[in-house]
Amino acid sequence: MKNYSVSDTVMYKGGWVAPPSEKIGGINYVTDERLKEVAESGINLLHVGYYPSDAESTRKMIEYASKNGVYLIIGFNGPVKDDFSIDEIKDNLAEFAKNDYVIGFNLCDEPGQRSFKNLARSAELIRPYINGKMIYVNLMPMYATQSQLQGGWWSPHESEATTAGYYDVVDDFYATVDTEVMSYDFYPFRHEKGVSDPRYFDQLCVMNRLSKKYDKPVWNFTQVTSWNRDAVRNMTYSEMAWLNNTSLACGVTCLQYFCYWTPCDNVETFLNAMISKDGYKTRHYYFAQDLNRKVDAIAPYLLKATHEGVIAFGDTLAPYPTEYALRTYGNIETVMSDGMIIGCFKLDGKNMYYLVNTSVTETRVLEVSFKKDVDCSIVVGTETFDFQGKDVKRAIAPGEGMLIIEK
Repeated sequence: MKNYSVSDTVMYKGGWVAPPSEKIGGINYVTDERLKEVAESGINLLHVGYYPSDAESTRKMIEYASKNGVYLIIGFNGPVKDDFSIDEIKDNLAEFAKNDYVIGFNLCDEPGQRSFKNLARSAELIRPYINGKMIYVNLMPMYATQSQLQGGWWSPHESEATTAGYYDVVDDFYATVDTEVMSYDFYPFRHEKGVSDPRYFDQLCVMNRLSKKYDKPVWNFTQVTSWNRDAVRNMTYSEMAWLNNTSLACGVTCLQYFCYWTPCDNVETFLNAMISKDGYKTRHYYFAQDLNRKVDAIAPYLLKATHEGVIAFGDTLAPYPTEYALRTYGNIETVMSDGMIIGCFKLDGKNMYYLVNTSVTETRVLEVSFKKDVDCSIVVGTETFDFQGKDVKRAIAPGEGMLIIEK
């Protein structure tokens, strides 16, 4: 499976909502300085909106992003419509696609099932003009209602979709629309701190099952920003770490932050993404910057590995579906913790294990005993060290992980 990253050693780490142009934000933030700031956060992929009437801002975004080593996915309106025409935008798409830092084009966000055939048609119209770049669509989460999944509106009088019903809708999407990656957003942290939406791992398991069926890598989103008066709230450092590391342990190959820049559209009430509406760094900028350094330390191993499954043990905050959990893997004999998951991988014919502390409030001792002495490398945070023996035991901070690579 192609992992769709910068290379087999550098993982895409995306930001939803790029620095806005004057047309969008009232002030022009599409500058060299602002794109340098993006790169310094560790984000190396931005989702950028494109408007035909403001194409020059997109050109400037591409220029500054290229200079600072930031890749782009360019999104535009229209592909879900019955009367979508390529004529108005085809020349700009062809122009943008010539740049190596433009890696793809976003047809729409969270489409309903009624629009899948239109999106398939739009993808066919767009393909000839985008120089082999990817077509991207981000899908709704499992906690959407069945009406939303069809393309309607959320209602407080309708329950969330069932796991089976959600699976069928997502399956229909990838059977219908030709995209390169499987992307979705699921924001599990609501009002109560230390509590996750209980279907968080159900969502990951659905996407992993379909990833194997369609041979596509899974991308997802790390919750950062609150909206609609704290309906979904801002994250603590350990909650962002938990989202990153549980995703990686479950085989996700691209982390996308929602959001980089606080949205300026005033459709919903968003508060304090990594950059505020008026351009100031928030604490979440520094959270992401530090977490991205830790992702970079393990990405060269994860991107070359094959994901084999997950062992869940103890209190995992959200329950991991037992029917999809591994009992053991590789040379593991026993595990011990108050709660962790272990992402199990195969790397160059050897076993690899990513142990993640599934608490967002307490440091836990993660322990694994092997059937025999193993010679391995261990990565914790940004530190790598060698180890030989049967028992690995280490205190790991809330939401963080320890990667063990057998030699």
